[in-house]
Amino acid sequence: MTFRSRGAAVGLGLALLSGPAWAAPSATPRATTVHKAIVAPLPLGPGTARDLYSPQARRLVRSYLRLQLLELRKAELERVRAVIEGKLGVDSLFSPPATQAGNRAAGR
Repeated sequence: MTFRSRGAAVGLGLALLSGPAWAAPSATPRATTVHKAIVAPLPLGPGTARDLYSPQARRLVRSYLRLQLLELRKAELERVRAVIEGKLGVDSLFSPPATQAGNRAAGR
């Protein structure tokens, strides 16, 4: 596993374990000059922290990570096939794929 894919796997795991994503604003916010007070988030209850590391949650993250690795392998095999078919040069096997090169240029 490369450093980049390991980082992507950790990022995916954190995104899955970060919490519910169903909260959405009910109305379009208006432009105001009144500053809202900074409110600290509520502390997590003991049940919530326990749920993050439950066997079911860990199994779900493991499945997502396994799926991501399979997709990366498939993309790499498609690059090799393109080289064999002559659509890409042999040098492209030794350079990062276009998606990784784009991520590096963006500073990710």
